[in-house]
Amino acid sequence: MVEDEAVWEALDWLSGADTETGPGVYLYGPEDFRKWLADFESAIGN
Repeated sequence: MVEDEAVWEALDWLSGADTETGPGVYLYGPEDFRKWLADFESAIGN
């Protein structure tokens, strides 16, 4: 079990990162990943 809430949330985001809405069409794109990274860095104090 992961005790760090910021890490747990990041893992939750990443668990669905490759979700497809159709063949070869992904639900999340580069902007989503940048937002997730910014949110994670903010949560850990970077």
